[in-house]
Amino acid sequence: MSVQDLYNKLLIDHYKSTERRYVPESCTHTGTGHNHTCGDEITLCLTIRNGVITTASYTGKGCMICLASASMLTAAIEGQSVEEAACRINHLYELLEGRAEPSDGDPDYAALTTIRNYPMRMKCAKLAWDTVKKILGSGV
Repeated sequence: MSVQDLYNKLLIDHYKSTERRYVPESCTHTGTGHNHTCGDEITLCLTIRNGVITTASYTGKGCMICLASASMLTAAIEGQSVEEAACRINHLYELLEGRAEPSDGDPDYAALTTIRNYPMRMKCAKLAWDTVKKILGSGV
């Protein structure tokens, strides 16, 4: 796998997108994650009503993989129940760790599997997902 494969078009498109990169006027849950190895810092903002994530956005600074992953995450979990979001997060970990393969039904985040051969970048890809997992595990 080449570095060009790593930075595929879908990752680049999500990195450049600002659709989900904002601080909302209000939200019910927030969390911040840091990757000290690379300098990534992500803050996620979720609005959860009746067990459903009605809005999901993020802000922060970081490498392309980190910000693209945050964009993919927020798109994947918005409109999902907390339980469905937790399942998506677990599925991403399975994909990244090679315990599952992407299927046609997987959302954009399946593109992150290109990172499998770059273990040093795994923390970048997982930062936003780890942060949301902490938020959802906090008694939501």
